[in-house]
Amino acid sequence: DIGEDLEQVEVMQKKFDDFQSDLKANEVRLAEMNEIAMQLMTLGQTEAAVKIQTQLQDLNEKWTSLQQLTEERATQLGSAHEVQRFHRDVDETKDWIQEKEEALNNDDLGKDLRSVQALQREHEGLERDLAALGDKIKQLDETANRLMQTHPETAEQTYAKQP
Repeated sequence: DIGEDLEQVEVMQKKFDDFQSDLKANEVRLAEMNEIAMQLMTLGQTEAAVKIQTQLQDLNEKWTSLQQLTEERATQLGSAHEVQRFHRDVDETKDWIQEKEEALNNDDLGKDLRSVQALQREHEGLERDLAALGDKIKQLDETANRLMQTHPETAEQTYAKQP
C-alpha cells in the first residue's frame, strides 16, 4: 500500500519514520546479542554453542532481510510522495486554470471610465497570471516526463494527469 493521495503518503511516511526509529533502537540490541553470543561460543564447542551460533546466524539473516525490505519501502514511499505531489500540483493548476477561465469569461465591459480602467488593470493582472501559469504548466510537463521515466509503474496514471 502506497497511499491514495499526498496526505495518506505523508501519514504513511510518518509511521515509517517511527518504525525506522524503532529499528535503529533494536540495532543496538542486536549488536549486544551478537557480542554476548560470540562470548558464549568462545567458551567451547559444546552443543549449546552450536545452537547459539545457528540461532545467531538465523537472527542476523532475518535482520538483513528486514533491512533490505526497509530500504525498499523507503524507496516506495519516496516515489509515492513524488508522484502524489505531482498529482496534487496538477489538480491545483487545473483549479487555477478554471479560476482564470471564469475571470476571462466575464462579459462586463464597464459602464464608465473608472470601471473600464479597473477592468483593464484586472485584465493585466490576468495576463501576468497566465504567463506564470504557462511556466507552471511547462514545469509540470517536464516533471511528468521525468516521472514517467523514473516510475514506469505509474506512467499511465501520470500521463493521464499531464496538463
